Amino acid sequence: MTRTLALGRLVWRPATIFALGPLSFALLWPAFVLEKQFDSGLRAGLANGTPAVLWIESICFLGLLGALLASAGGAALQPLFSFTVPSLRSSVLRNKLIVGLLLASGLAIGLAYTGDIRGAPGIFSCALFFFSLPSVITDAAERDTLRWGAVALIVAASIQPFKVQALFQTAPAIATVVSFALAVMLLRRESSVGSARRRAIYVPTPVGYALGNSFRRAYASNSDSYSPSSHGPSRTIGTFAWIKAADYEVFGSRRFGWAKTLLWSVLLYSGFAYGLGNPSFAAMMGLLQISAQGHGLRGKWAYPISRTSRANLAFVLSLGDSIAYSVLSVIVLTLLEGTGLPRLPLVGNPVSHGQSLTVFPTAFIWAPIAQWLGATAIDSTQKRMKSTSWIVRSSVQSVAMIVLLVFTYFALARLGRSTSFTVAVAAGAALGISVQVCYWLALRRHFTRKDLV
Repeated sequence: MTRTLALGRLVWRPATIFALGPLSFALLWPAFVLEKQFDSGLRAGLANGTPAVLWIESICFLGLLGALLASAGGAALQPLFSFTVPSLRSSVLRNKLIVGLLLASGLAIGLAYTGDIRGAPGIFSCALFFFSLPSVITDAAERDTLRWGAVALIVAASIQPFKVQALFQTAPAIATVVSFALAVMLLRRESSVGSARRRAIYVPTPVGYALGNSFRRAYASNSDSYSPSSHGPSRTIGTFAWIKAADYEVFGSRRFGWAKTLLWSVLLYSGFAYGLGNPSFAAMMGLLQISAQGHGLRGKWAYPISRTSRANLAFVLSLGDSIAYSVLSVIVLTLLEGTGLPRLPLVGNPVSHGQSLTVFPTAFIWAPIAQWLGATAIDSTQKRMKSTSWIVRSSVQSVAMIVLLVFTYFALARLGRSTSFTVAVAAGAALGISVQVCYWLALRRHFTRKDLV
């Protein structure tokens, strides 16, 4: 790996395609924040036009890109003894720093071009700070308080970017110096040898499932409360015991790991769905979430469980994941509807609350298609996301799921209008039961014939 391409080699992989969606949304975020100020498209002559867009992107886009690059770099910097590889850490982080400096400089030049030359140093240091801040979030060696504090700061600044802009305009010298000093401190901390050594003892995991703090708590208290024996099967091995074992394997290194992951996903996707006035966003993203990281016996271990029982377990776990997400999302969206909070602009007329509730049962019908790859996988999520074949299969699966969901939704809606609501509900229930039965039979066939080790 050459020094000039160290970070590029880590970014250029199949899993990077999943970052294009969030980055595109970050580029469009100014249109949602500026609302009615863009009555006829983006115009540089508006009072809060191009300068406001540049300030928003210095927070939102630079923060998200910094998180993605920090996560990509962590794939090489976190494994055990990675800090001993000559020039690896310095090359990866130097490439990342160059990207941040170029983008921050571009924003500063753009702001100066609009006539605000005095604000150029401020937006440069602001962009560099938010670009370096996600290194705290993606670092498994950092404490929970720092990581969640960084997340809250980026989210709050993205929602209220004008307050950040006002801070730099009210006290430009102090804000510029402080933000630049904080950026330098974060960059030095990320690139230090001590951080590299601490980071290497934690298990590399996909973003959102970091295990570092759980290991730190276990080592600090010398407690065995997180040991497999305390969460594994009991002497009389039953279905519930295997559910606990599967939960431990996927989420067991974080206290309340599944509950935290489920709640975070529901709040995030339902919040965006409410703002966009499109509940199908929460339904689709939830299906993708539980397909990538659902419960299951993933490891290549010789589990003392029959193939039939393992197939039944996979079915029960898939059904539980989809029910939990669907029910909780409906509750959260109902609560959001009751708050009367404003929606984001440029989304047209939002659907009614009654229509929004019908999306989740329709998505639940075809949830097994989304869950098939995860339920039948024996490799970890991180390893699967690096496989080109898995990316292709997952993409085909997602397209098929979207087509079936849309077709079923409109078909049931048309059936309800032409006959009655009761008939549509009965037809949907019959279809859902049929899909679940087929999914159960497919799992039994798979686990009967598949080499599980």
